[in-house]
Amino acid sequence: MEEHEEKRHFFTAIRDPMAEHLVAETIKNMAALISSMEGLLECSILLGGGYGQGEGGVRHDADGSVHLYNDLDIFVFLPKGNSREIAAVDHSLKSISATMEKELGIDVDFATPKVYKDLRKVAQTLMYQELLRGHVIIFGKDVLSRFVPALNADQLPWLEAVRLLLNRGMGLLFAGEHLHSNSSDHGFILRNLHKAALGSGDAILLASKQYQWTATERQSAFQKMCDQRQWSPDYKRIYEEGIRFKFRPHGQLPNQPWESWLSICHFWLDAVCIILGLPLRSEAPLISEALHRQCRAHGNRTFREAIRWLLRMRSLGPGGFSKLADAPVCRLLDCLYRQILSAVFTHSYPVRSSILYSGWLVFN
Repeated sequence: MEEHEEKRHFFTAIRDPMAEHLVAETIKNMAALISSMEGLLECSILLGGGYGQGEGGVRHDADGSVHLYNDLDIFVFLPKGNSREIAAVDHSLKSISATMEKELGIDVDFATPKVYKDLRKVAQTLMYQELLRGHVIIFGKDVLSRFVPALNADQLPWLEAVRLLLNRGMGLLFAGEHLHSNSSDHGFILRNLHKAALGSGDAILLASKQYQWTATERQSAFQKMCDQRQWSPDYKRIYEEGIRFKFRPHGQLPNQPWESWLSICHFWLDAVCIILGLPLRSEAPLISEALHRQCRAHGNRTFREAIRWLLRMRSLGPGGFSKLADAPVCRLLDCLYRQILSAVFTHSYPVRSSILYSGWLVFN
């Protein structure tokens, strides 16, 4: 009887041999460090994100050297544990993170550990559905499928499209700030510009129930949607550039970075309107009311959300009392839309809103 070779997991989209070896060795070394530390032996630790999904980026320098580009996104699960025990595990893993970051030159991000029973609370999020479909075991057992049932892409909640636009829009805002200050951190600017482009297209696919689980499938689905709806060809171009950068990142700003930033801002603003079923470039009050209506329609307006906002923010926030019970990410997207719309209208870089920034840190 012939032995069947186990299917190999690739880490990078372009299957670069040197980068593949580097990720594999990093995982091996990380597992060895984890196994040598007390208190971690019951953990299940998985690599997710781009490299876990086999879509990680690889940067090639002019001298021929090869570098990893994306963060290493690592998820940690425990059978049980109280807040003190979870904090102890988190502290131990952060020490490993610091060691690995010095060696690799990229962020090694260990998510705050979760106990098994809490996984059901995040099972419907895009993050965990993608993790379920694309991860590599670093240490321990693969327990994810026991607690996170697989959803079809068209079952993902509408609120995930809002969350994606909020997070990628904040990155777009920060990229604008860096451009305005003539920052030399071109990598930060490029990364957030292209993430905003991809996030805008992906949010449209999510809200339209046409999301796909791989980047190439999403690109094909988004191109088809653009053709069917006769949207601006800029949408396709911007999204395609985002895919190329995701797979083969580089450090070269476009010739006209301000115009590129504005162009992606337009795409992001239109994506917000599209997921809300509104005309493109709608005025801010229309966006605010549409988000409020969608919160009602999708059951994302609850007394619990009002209490969460008041306890964490200690203010009524955008929209005042009438929108206090709306999902916080919807209220923050309302605020962010106003910021970016104003910047595009006045052709000036946005001024950061303190409530938007603090709310994003709390409710992201």
